[in-house]
Amino acid sequence: MQDWHNAIWVAAEQADELARSRANNTNFPAGAKISILGSSEVGETYVDVFYKKLVQWIVMRNHPFTEIEDEDFQDFLLHLKPALSDHLIQADALRNRIFGHAGAQRQWLKSYLTSIPGLLAIACDAWTSSNRIAFLAITASWITDQWKHEETLIDFRELRGAHTGQNMAEEVASVISELGIKDKVLALVSDNASNNGTLVAQLANALGCPSSQIRWDSSKGHIWCLPHVIHLAVMALLLGINAIPAGTDVQSHIDDDTLFTEEDADNVVAEDDREAHEDDGVKKIDPMINLKSACNKIRKISRIVWSSPQRIELFKTLATQIEEDNERQAKSRNRPYIKKRIKNLVLDVVTRWNSLYYMLERALEFQEAIDALCSHHKVNIYHPYSLSDSDWAAVAQICGWLKFRGATQKMCLQKGFCSRERVFLVSARFGSGGSQA
Repeated sequence: MQDWHNAIWVAAEQADELARSRANNTNFPAGAKISILGSSEVGETYVDVFYKKLVQWIVMRNHPFTEIEDEDFQDFLLHLKPALSDHLIQADALRNRIFGHAGAQRQWLKSYLTSIPGLLAIACDAWTSSNRIAFLAITASWITDQWKHEETLIDFRELRGAHTGQNMAEEVASVISELGIKDKVLALVSDNASNNGTLVAQLANALGCPSSQIRWDSSKGHIWCLPHVIHLAVMALLLGINAIPAGTDVQSHIDDDTLFTEEDADNVVAEDDREAHEDDGVKKIDPMINLKSACNKIRKISRIVWSSPQRIELFKTLATQIEEDNERQAKSRNRPYIKKRIKNLVLDVVTRWNSLYYMLERALEFQEAIDALCSHHKVNIYHPYSLSDSDWAAVAQICGWLKFRGATQKMCLQKGFCSRERVFLVSARFGSGGSQA
């Protein structure tokens, strides 16, 4: 094995020297008859790996196919490996390679799924891209012989026509039949959209249920996504206590909601800039704000702070001064004090309740700075939204209610699958004739 690796490196060095010689118009170096990029087995392996890594980079990073034709990118590659000069391909050739890899991967996936000893749970979700194209993502999940949860995307199809249950059922049934896994489907996982009831019924018909060869029971094997159930309950609560604006689409559920982090919340920006046009010196109440709601007040304050660099700077200056004062007072009393890292306020997304949690949590962390803003003698814009002690108590209470957001994150091992489905699959492993040890 060591000799083989040495041969690779020697051949690679020869290839680089050969390429440099060509570029410099000099004589070929001695011993360069066999190159790693030539017709030898070692050379073919190196080029294949290069193309494989190139395809992987393009696909995983969502780069355009034309990236390979960029002169600066090519210059970078040739700097690292001059011998690649004869092996840089065009965008069309790269596209063909990607589709070729996809076809080979599809065949491998079909072979693998039909060979696993256990059963599968199928999950599907329809959504619309930013350029208004409707897609249906279909995934499969299973428990391996080593009792590990695995999942993979088995198809990603464009939906033509309305997002009806029948339309989606036809696509799901087509994928299941194509992969030859009709007899392995145990459960269908979906959110609580109204069209998914029709999806279940139509899918049962399309697969030919009931049948002795099909294990899936449409009456028992449809699993509602538990994070979505929790989402609906929480949104109903928040709407009832006026924590989110009236008219909010509480049914809207973003698939990666459970993966939404505090860092993500820090990057949320307002959809409009109306606060940027409000005068700092005017105590004018925004008619869209319900002053009886502490959450609405904090949301408005956060929007104002975020509306200009000067307002952000003022907030951070006040927060810094407060931290320095607190530290001085602690030292004068011989008490330890850990200064907070100054952070900006957070804007929430009204259809993502965990972003509301992050907004309120950050507000509580910098309560003193917010109170200072709302009583600032030169800046009046915040005054109508000052929070009373009872307001802050309500904010703390709501934060306490929403702390179980961490539980929803743990319900999913990966995107799209809930703990109820894993229990279902584990139970199936015990009853499917697979290994139980």
